Amino acid sequence: MAVHFVTLAALIACSVPDRLPNTNTHPFPTPNDAVVIHTRHFKFPVEIDPARRGQIKETRLWMSRDQGATWKRSGAITPNEGFIPFHAPEDGLYWFAVQVIDMDGTTRPREVEAIHVSQKVLVQTTAVSKSRQPGGVAPEPR
Repeated sequence: MAVHFVTLAALIACSVPDRLPNTNTHPFPTPNDAVVIHTRHFKFPVEIDPARRGQIKETRLWMSRDQGATWKRSGAITPNEGFIPFHAPEDGLYWFAVQVIDMDGTTRPREVEAIHVSQKVLVQTTAVSKSRQPGGVAPEPR
């Protein structure tokens, strides 16, 4: 089974402010809005700024299947781990966000409702007709 890597931009510095503007406004991904992948197993690589590594206890990955209305914790890693694995239980659109827990227990952002969407992934392991694809975008060839 092949495992693919998907970049989660917000993990690059692991410096997350307490509150970010709400960008959870798009009901369907546009071609530039979501990464389309053809597997249910993938990993988010994590790079932590060496200057912050000693200050971070944990990085949490949150996932939403309803465009940010609700969030479910789907993984967590320590600063020494290089990626967060994810298994999609079914095809569809997944929104991902991160939350950083500092060594002193400070959570950034503090509340799950305040997390910022970092990556949208459209998992498509079965063929989908152009008319059923969100945004009318034809599926990528395998």
